[in-house]
Amino acid sequence: MKIARIILFPILFLGSFAVALFWADLKAAKNRDRSSARDAMSKLHLACDDYYEEFQQLPLGSTSNTDEVQLTTGKGNNTLMTAICAPVSATEESYKSRNLFVFHEAKDGENGLLRNKDGSYAELFDPWGSPYHLLLDYDYNRQLKDPLTSEIITDVKVLIWSPGPDKKPGTDDDIHSWK
Repeated sequence: MKIARIILFPILFLGSFAVALFWADLKAAKNRDRSSARDAMSKLHLACDDYYEEFQQLPLGSTSNTDEVQLTTGKGNNTLMTAICAPVSATEESYKSRNLFVFHEAKDGENGLLRNKDGSYAELFDPWGSPYHLLLDYDYNRQLKDPLTSEIITDVKVLIWSPGPDKKPGTDDDIHSWK
């Protein structure tokens, strides 16, 4: 009986310790992912502001005059990420070969920027592999409607959100730039 206690006590103690470490690591990873998503949203917001300052319109603003959601994915020349990441042509001297958005490279299609060498293609993914959503103020009235509550948010040009770990927009785990 005494030998059983001598053997079981360390096993139970070490097992409990291992569970506590595992739980702490999971929590740290969750916080790290949320922090990375917020960092990307902050940089996206700044890139949209810089684009507006230089061109007097939001990215892809010439295609619409009503507020519209853009995603950070898509192929072709007429995508949000191509507009803010691709080198600007040499005829536009002020931003010659300068990117407005710089972020770390995506790993396995998650948590970063995918782009080709000539800058004609770029996509940005959140830590869970989903695109970010941007609601842009294309009517330039500095008011946007919260996509979840329909509340009017004033003095903004862009709202950005990630669908979060469940990859479904509009759920409780979404991460918002305005909240």
